[in-house]
Amino acid sequence: MWRTPSGVKKQSSDARINDILKSPDKFRMLERVPLMPNNIPIKLREPHDDDISIVVVDCETTGLSYNDKVIEMGMVRCRYNKSGQLTSVDDALSMLQDPGIPIPLDVTSMTGITDAMVRGKHIDKNLVQSMLHDDPFVVAHNAAFDRPLFERILSNDCRWACTMVGIPWKDLGHDSVGLGTILEREGWFFDAHRSLPDCLAMAWMLHVVPDTVNILLAPSMKVMAMGAPIETKDTLKRRGYHWNSADKYWWRLYDTKGVEGELAYLRQLYHDSNQPIARQFNLRTAFK
Repeated sequence: MWRTPSGVKKQSSDARINDILKSPDKFRMLERVPLMPNNIPIKLREPHDDDISIVVVDCETTGLSYNDKVIEMGMVRCRYNKSGQLTSVDDALSMLQDPGIPIPLDVTSMTGITDAMVRGKHIDKNLVQSMLHDDPFVVAHNAAFDRPLFERILSNDCRWACTMVGIPWKDLGHDSVGLGTILEREGWFFDAHRSLPDCLAMAWMLHVVPDTVNILLAPSMKVMAMGAPIETKDTLKRRGYHWNSADKYWWRLYDTKGVEGELAYLRQLYHDSNQPIARQFNLRTAFK
C-alpha cells in the first residue's frame, strides 16, 4: 500500500499482480532510478580518456525567488562517454545550510528539511571547489535559478548547462519540462525535492534519454524573438520558447545548423522593427 501526494491510498504492485498479468495493456511500469547515494562510487562501464566530466547541481531553498536562501546543496560528479552513456558516478556531496531565518512550513512539508536539521550548518566552499577541480560541465535543471544561488556560495567561471531549456523536450515528445514528469514518461521514478536524489535523477535522465548529453553540450545559438507581439506567445511556447521576464522577450536555444531556418520562421510569424536575432551561447557566462 502507498499514498499519492494528495493522500489517496493505492495498492502496491504485488497486490495487483494478477490484474497486471490478466490485462497488461492497462498498466504501465515505473522503475526506481537505480543510482543510490549509499552506493557511490558507481561504475557502469569501462572509462575512456575522452569521457565527458559533468557535475550535476541542485539547490533547495526557502522559496522560489532568487532572493531566497539556500538550505541544501547537492552535487554529483559523473562521467559520460561520447555516446552519452553514463560511465560512472564518482563522487557526491549533500550539505545543509542554516538560512538564518525560519524555514517556511510549506518548504519543510515538501522537502522534509526542518529548522533543527540546518541549525548551525554551513556549506563548505572547499568541498564545493574540490568537485570542480577538472573544469567539468556543471548541469542543473533550471540553471537560471541554481547558478546565481550557487555563485553566492562559490563564484566560478565553469561551463553551465541547463537540462530544462538546453534540451528540446517538445521535439523529443515531452509536453512538460518537469524533471519528475520527464522521468515518469521514460519509465522511472525517484524521491524528489531533496538535492542529492534530484541530482542523481538528473544524471540518470541524461543516461536513459538518448542523445541528451550531446544535445545539451553541443555548440548552440540563443534565438531571441525580439518584439514578438503578445498574440504570438502561445505559438512560441508550443515551439519551445521561454519568456525572459526581465528583458521582455521570448527565446530558446537552437542547434547552430537550424538557426537560419528558425529566424526565417520568426520573420514570417511577425513583422516588427525589432527583428529576431541569434547570438552564440556562451556556457561560461550563461544563466548568471
